[in-house]
Amino acid sequence: GTKTSDEQTSEEWHEQCGVVLASNQTPGDEAERVSVVYRLGATAAAGNARSLSQLLAALEPTAPAASRRVAVHGLGAAGTVAVPALLQLLENCTRDVVRGKSHGPEQWEHITNCADALGEAVTVVSATRSLTNRLATVISKLHTKVTADQTEKAVGAAKATVLAPAELWWEPCLEGALASCIVALGHVGQYGVASGDTSAAAYAVVETLLPIAMSGAGDLVRPGGFRSDLGRAVSRRGCVLACEAIRNLCWLLPLVKDSHVALDPALRTLAQSTETSTRLRTVARDALSALASARGDDARIHNHIVAVDPFWRDQPRL
Repeated sequence: GTKTSDEQTSEEWHEQCGVVLASNQTPGDEAERVSVVYRLGATAAAGNARSLSQLLAALEPTAPAASRRVAVHGLGAAGTVAVPALLQLLENCTRDVVRGKSHGPEQWEHITNCADALGEAVTVVSATRSLTNRLATVISKLHTKVTADQTEKAVGAAKATVLAPAELWWEPCLEGALASCIVALGHVGQYGVASGDTSAAAYAVVETLLPIAMSGAGDLVRPGGFRSDLGRAVSRRGCVLACEAIRNLCWLLPLVKDSHVALDPALRTLAQSTETSTRLRTVARDALSALASARGDDARIHNHIVAVDPFWRDQPRL
């Protein structure tokens, strides 16, 4: 049948949006591209399936780099309606990377973008237990892959020349993909707590992220020269971000310790370690502070930390 004027206008507008997103970046066109993705995000949130499809297409590795970058924010603006598709993309790409079907910068960037968009798009409504568990599975698979790659490099370094820390323990793309997924799971966990599913959301997040945080406990003494000239450690970003996500949950829900008995002793191990970075120790102490506030034993934890690290003697109590 004949299209109405509104339908014609909508089709023309989507075509114009498609032209913008299919174009490579030129000087001065960033504002137009950003405007397009946010308008597409708003119409997608209102139920326009074509707008959501255009944003997802702009996120694909074959799209121009400038469009991939801004599509993340447009999908975040789309909110709940974008979550199922983003989660499916994330799972598919992770599966391919883990299986070795595709393992390179394009795939790592795609995982990063999908996770960043998912973290922005999640809401109280979409932060379901299923989403938490599926995202936790993605993180576990990526962490296993990262650990395997790092072990392989360490063995190679022992047989040949010692690599610099960045080459040996820092995989920018794959570590970055894992880090984005960790941040996204932290957001999902917080929304899960806000939705009332407190114990399940907290347990799933802590169960997944605590081993990752704990894997940074020995960064100072790892082979390959992690110890700098100043004797300081550089914790891998995944370890720190995992601990930060746990800390944020502790502040929201101090009784999270009741849902995971290993949390308190693990955080104490990190907070008291002399073989990891100051940043990771500090985040662990912040988390302990939240747990301590629920028990009223701040002084005991503060005194124990001072005994390990005298620097904290004159600092404000946790």
